[in-house]
Parts: sequence; C-alpha cells; structure tokens
Amino acid sequence: MSAVQFRDQLAIRYGQEPNALPSHCDGCGAAFSLQHGLDCMKGGLIKRGHNDVRDFDARLADVAWGGVAVKPVMVPVQDGNNRPTLQADWLVRGVWEGDRVAYFDNRIVDADAPSYVRSNLSWNAVSNSAASSKKRKYKAAAEELRASFTPLVCSTDGALHTEYRAYQRRLAMRLASRWDKSYSNVMSWVRTNRQFAVFRAVDLRLRGSRRRLSGLAICDGVGLGVGR
Repeated sequence: MSAVQFRDQLAIRYGQEPNALPSHCDGCGAAFSLQHGLDCMKGGLIKRGHNDVRDFDARLADVAWGGVAVKPVMVPVQDGNNRPTLQADWLVRGVWEGDRVAYFDNRIVDADAPSYVRSNLSWNAVSNSAASSKKRKYKAAAEELRASFTPLVCSTDGALHTEYRAYQRRLAMRLASRWDKSYSNVMSWVRTNRQFAVFRAVDLRLRGSRRRLSGLAICDGVGLGVGR
C-alpha cells in the first residue's frame, strides 16, 4: 500500500473523512465525500476494484488447485446480443469435493451505506442479504452444470461473509499443504494480502479518476507503410 492508501484506510477505520479529498466528483459533478466516492458508479472504478479483488482470489486459487478460468460462461447467448446471458467471476475444480467444478462470484459491499444505517442492519444481515442475492442469480445455473456456487462477499473495510471465511480456510489449508508451511502462517499471509487487495480497490474509488479519457485513435497499424 502507498502512504496515501494507508492514511485513507486509517481514517476510514476510525470513522473519519480522509484528508485532501476532491471537492467535486469528476464523473457526475456532485459534491465529493467519502460516502459519494464509495457509491458513485461513474467511471467504472467500482468495477475495476471488484476485478482486482477477483483476480487476486483467482490467482491464489490457481496456485492452490490449478486450472482456474476467469469469467466462465454459465448460460450461453440466448437473446441474440452475442453476449453470454450469465457469467461467474471464476471457477476451479476440487475446492469442496473431489473433481467437481466450483463457481465463485465476488462482491464488495459498503456496509455503512445510508440505507443500511437507517435500517440499523448488522454486518451479518447485510452480508447474508448480498450472498442470498448472488445465490438467486447463480445457484440454479451452477446446479444445472453439476457444479457448486459460492458467493464471496466482503465489506469495504475487509470484513468477510461466513462463506468467504469458509473458502479462505479451505484455501489456506491447501496452500499450507502445497508449500509445506504451517496453516497459521499461511492463513495470516492470505488474510493480510486479501485485506490489502480490498483496501486498494476501495481507495481507487476515492482517488481514481472517473473522467472519460480520449485515446490517440490509432489501432491495428493503420497508416503504417506496410511492405515498403
């Protein structure tokens, strides 16, 4: 983590606004705050951060079990738009039983969002709701494929849902066996690095640019004197 990321997370942990946040959002123009940064969908920063955490989990699973596939298609094209109808975040074989395929999908939840605070919802209630939403979307499709589905839900400050914790324990056990290290040391390493991955994803929402950037409009070698 950079010094700025460390200070931002320290402020968030103690319920303070991080220092030197921009005055206005460069994506929608609204007044900027910690809450706005966490929730604003403009610019794709939430999706980019999600993908970074997904890739972290997929890389570790590939070390542990091998054969990881990112963005596997669960339900193919059905409506003629040439896009898969349903994709999970990643899959791997052998996590829960034998050689059975296991599908996973990540989600980072802002448990301190105003709607949750007004409803006085605990982290257990928020995370269970998010996990249930993922299961409604993916579980039936996974069962049709003779596979399992596990939602990997965490909060913006790194708290894990019960199923994420169970997966983390299984991952640490597998890595400890492969690396011939103690379970406790590997679990500590996995927890620490996953926390850093989540913190970087969250800080991207606060410090990243939501402004659409223009490219150079040069592609595929157009304009080069090929063959001269």
